[in-house]
Amino acid sequence: MSLLTFGASPNVAPSLGPILGGVLAEHPGWPWIFWLLAILSGLCLLILFIFFPETARSIVGSGGFPATVPGLVICSSRGRQKHFPEKKADEPEAKKRLRMSNPLKCLVVLMRRDTALIVGINGICYATYCCVQASLALLFIEIYHFKEIQAGLIYLPFGCGCLIASLVSGKIMDRDYHTVARRCDFPVDRVKGDDLSKFRIERARFRSSWYFLASTVASVTGYGWALAYKVNIAVPLVLQFFIGASITCLFNMCGTLLTDLNPQNPALAQAASNIVRCALSAAGLAALQQMIEHMGPGWTFTVFAGLCLLIAPMILAEVCWGFAWRSGGAEDLELQGRPENTA
Repeated sequence: MSLLTFGASPNVAPSLGPILGGVLAEHPGWPWIFWLLAILSGLCLLILFIFFPETARSIVGSGGFPATVPGLVICSSRGRQKHFPEKKADEPEAKKRLRMSNPLKCLVVLMRRDTALIVGINGICYATYCCVQASLALLFIEIYHFKEIQAGLIYLPFGCGCLIASLVSGKIMDRDYHTVARRCDFPVDRVKGDDLSKFRIERARFRSSWYFLASTVASVTGYGWALAYKVNIAVPLVLQFFIGASITCLFNMCGTLLTDLNPQNPALAQAASNIVRCALSAAGLAALQQMIEHMGPGWTFTVFAGLCLLIAPMILAEVCWGFAWRSGGAEDLELQGRPENTA
């Protein structure tokens, strides 16, 4: 639950930024948007430089002595050192060699079919999410003749939907997990943790995904045609809320399942997911303006809703065959008792 709450920040922040950007653009002027970004990013870097503890073994070894890199562990060298034993005489020196990692190495995890499907689902959702957000200010200024501050405020329903979904989706996934475990007679161990190699975790994580996928498709389609027919502004704003909430729930389900399936290398799997979803969103954003100009917002977002429909067979394949893929044989499908309705 705490992980999902922490993950709400990247989804909510893009809805708050345009409000501040609209205020700055209308009064001090648009250059102050970039000055503020530079100041805030510099402040974040300073906070990390001072307070973020170094954990790389090439620098701090096993934690028995403080890091030698200046500034990275000021709080660690002062406050944490007393928690570690003194370095022994026979303890080898930590190697200081710095190596450049290959960022594309994480894509190796996509060779697994179950992981590739999850990353694809997440990527399509993220591309739709970015294209809806990118269209807000452009279309609302053009259709409803908003000013910069008003155009910033229209992001609030989207952000509220993302925030509420981030807080609620954890409870939904917990409920689904216990429901599937109970129907499969799988014992849940809160202390030692569960052995997911013997549990259909794909079915548990995606159990409620059908509702959110249906909501996403309907909301994205309705949003496009509401703008095409220039209906009352309340309609696209309400639909924004449901788009943000539905897609965020799908985000969290994919992210949680990706971590479940890659317990030894969760960061590697998330990095691969980020590369794929950013590539898909970049492609969508590159085509968005041309699509709106030639097709109009109605058909443009109908196309994006159709792309979201492609997620349905991907989820079905993950639920039906994901367990067999990672367990290495279809005969293992009988380990968990009677089948359950995935919806």
